[in-house]
Amino acid sequence: MENSTDTGNESRLNNLLVAYREACTIPEAHPNFMPGLWARIESRERSNSIFGRMARGLVTAALAASVVLGLIGVVQEANVPLNGTYIEAVAADHMSNLEAFHLDRISEIEFR
Repeated sequence: MENSTDTGNESRLNNLLVAYREACTIPEAHPNFMPGLWARIESRERSNSIFGRMARGLVTAALAASVVLGLIGVVQEANVPLNGTYIEAVAADHMSNLEAFHLDRISEIEFR
């Protein structure tokens, strides 16, 4: 019983593929085939809408702002002398919080 169902499905599939082959024409290969194909692809990819132009402009502005902020950060870091280690810098920054250190008041310490 399964064998007849399988052959029926295969014949339906073969008929479907034959109909598909007849419906779709095979393009002729000529010298301008690939350039024409790429031209069609690129024309679909180009976005001339206002949203596409705005998006490109915003990305450019964000990149420029990131570069400017990065340069400002580097210039400011270059002006600050580094003395000691990171632990010493953190200890010096929080020294005012630690001067009256009592274990019973540990929850009152404020961190910036």
